[in-house]
Amino acid sequence: MNRDINYLGNFSSITAVWENYPEGGNEGDYLMVGETKYRWNKYIQKWENAEVVTETTTTENKVFRGEVDIQKDLHVGGNATINENLKVKGILYANAIKQPNCGLFATLEDLYAAYPNPSVGMWAVVGNAVPGDMYRCEIAGTWSSTGEQGGVDAIDLEEYNQSIKEAQIKADAAKTLADNNKNIIYNIINDYNAHKSCRFNGFTNDDIEDNIAPVDFIDTDCTVLYSFKRKSFVIKTPEDTFYTKWGNSLIYNDDTLIPHKDKIFIYDKNLYCYEDSLLQINLSFGEEEGTAYEGNKGKSLENKINLISDDINIIKSSHININRDCRRNEAFENFETAIA
Repeated sequence: MNRDINYLGNFSSITAVWENYPEGGNEGDYLMVGETKYRWNKYIQKWENAEVVTETTTTENKVFRGEVDIQKDLHVGGNATINENLKVKGILYANAIKQPNCGLFATLEDLYAAYPNPSVGMWAVVGNAVPGDMYRCEIAGTWSSTGEQGGVDAIDLEEYNQSIKEAQIKADAAKTLADNNKNIIYNIINDYNAHKSCRFNGFTNDDIEDNIAPVDFIDTDCTVLYSFKRKSFVIKTPEDTFYTKWGNSLIYNDDTLIPHKDKIFIYDKNLYCYEDSLLQINLSFGEEEGTAYEGNKGKSLENKINLISDDINIIKSSHININRDCRRNEAFENFETAIA
């Protein structure tokens, strides 16, 4: 037995009807409220007693040259033509919307249920996934299979893959440039650290294992010590924890934890350099080998040597011809007269 699709059921009251059908019914819909039959009047947009006939007014065309502001509901019994844009601030309710792409449907019956009267040019996909069976409306009101597989908003995979490749090439080039800049900066920092003199706080003979400081480690109140057993610099915290690598360790050691060569390390008033081990640079004052000569003594000696050189030059320029002057039987007033 075929079910009457226009019969909506039996309700206890009209209020109950509106609760179930808040937007009203369709043309031809009817229902029962108790023993009374009600039908939907699309012209006045209400449920009315089926025995009551409501006459409509004569059709009349009206033209509005200006704007029309409707503060409540607007009921349109026929088609509406909108020449420009339609803006909906709320929810758009529609049994069907005419558009070329109607969507994906599990079966052909589901497609017909959603779009029973398709227009020419409309198309849809039938199946559980895309690509699926393509259907197109070539004759108004009829869906026809195209015999091909397709999907919604097909993507040009070749163009898509090409775009991915180009993006990857640019990303690789940017990464290479960043890595090169990183290495340049790293080398500059290493070169700076390798030649800048720095101070340390003493020595330790403790057994110290490799231990890297945490990322958030702060070396305030810590002491930098030279480890005789490791032959490298370490840092010691106030809690007696040793770290072999920390935030500023590159100032003292290289990446392999070996102190920088050709660098001056300062402890107290003594200077050190590293060559397989930490060596003290002897700058003791003295006149023996391996000591430094005091600056004031050196300056005094230089002055004396300069005076002697001046005297020698005077003697050289003051050579007296003895043979000539011995034949003269007269006295000279001074030495300058004698050598003139």
